Amino acid sequence: MKKVGVCLVAATVMLIAASCGDDDTASSSEPLTSATLDGRTFLSTDVTGQTLVKDTRINLRFDGDQLSAVAGCNTMTGGYTIDGDVLKVGALAQTRMACDEDLTAQDAWIAELLTGSPKATVVDDVLTLATDATTVKFGDREKINNASPLDGQAFTIVSLESDGATTQAPENAYLGYDDGHVFVATGCNRGFAELKVTDDTVNIGPMGLTLKACADELNTWEQALVGFLQGDLKYALSGDDLTLSNDTGTLTLKLI
Repeated sequence: MKKVGVCLVAATVMLIAASCGDDDTASSSEPLTSATLDGRTFLSTDVTGQTLVKDTRINLRFDGDQLSAVAGCNTMTGGYTIDGDVLKVGALAQTRMACDEDLTAQDAWIAELLTGSPKATVVDDVLTLATDATTVKFGDREKINNASPLDGQAFTIVSLESDGATTQAPENAYLGYDDGHVFVATGCNRGFAELKVTDDTVNIGPMGLTLKACADELNTWEQALVGFLQGDLKYALSGDDLTLSNDTGTLTLKLI
């Protein structure tokens, strides 16, 4: 009987060990290298230690040895390296669009997070950045958004061609798409609208716009842009290039 008991205990231990081994292999941890991150866009899914401004989400894109981040206001870009399990980010260049105080503070916090040498891991396509004060989890855009190719993307506005004339966009103008909404920074004001996407068409609803006074040239551009971004627009996405078009013209954009 003692021998049987010993065998049963040994078998139980082996089963527990095997069970633990299965749990370990259930998660897929990727080696953290620039190659692991290159060409991927991550969207914040959970933030501990900080509260994001309502209806905003951090869009973090890696391209070669450069990263860019945007979360509803300015876009920041800079070089990065991986040191063991630490993300090392140098000085960040940032657009200079005037934003509400809460968005300005959020930009400053994101810059502090990225340049603060956060510990970084990628497990099951989830990127985690952690400091002593904050932990942010990001999902791979291609894994967490399946509604349309535009979900979670942010694009710099390049130009607007309308009635045969082409106008180059001012600095800091961009569009972002996320969870049924479109965000537009005109280069002066900012606007939000509901968005519906089909296979090759976007429908943008009435846009709410901030009311900052703009210079005459910017005001003319803004009115033309906001007027264009109404109703049904055909879209075509090719690599990093996006075009929106209707019977009157074409808006050209480039992935941030």
